[in-house]
Amino acid sequence: LTQDAYLPGGYVAADPSSGVSFPDIQKICAAYGIPSCRATNHTELLAKIHDTLATPGPALCELIMSPDQPLLPKLASEIKPDGTMVSKPLEDMYPFLERGEFMDNMLITPWDPDQAKELS
Repeated sequence: LTQDAYLPGGYVAADPSSGVSFPDIQKICAAYGIPSCRATNHTELLAKIHDTLATPGPALCELIMSPDQPLLPKLASEIKPDGTMVSKPLEDMYPFLERGEFMDNMLITPWDPDQAKELS
């Protein structure tokens, strides 16, 4: 999804067609003796999470999602006209709050990347 946002069509070693993928997390957990489970649909989700949280010590619950499922909230960057990217601060994640609501909920002065650039 990040590649779609910033580098449309620029997939390299990032999808099944490249042969590069994530390792089987269940096998990694087994190798280290960590209990694990996998939830593949909404029907099993609550029970699997409950079982994982009830497990003493470390445990992992793998949640299988659609590859197209957006992960939100998330950090977002803006591409400036000169091609440079400026990342938003951690407290200002996408989907963005209306600016008034954002300011009403801030306990500190929000970070301003333009002001930070002037200070450097």
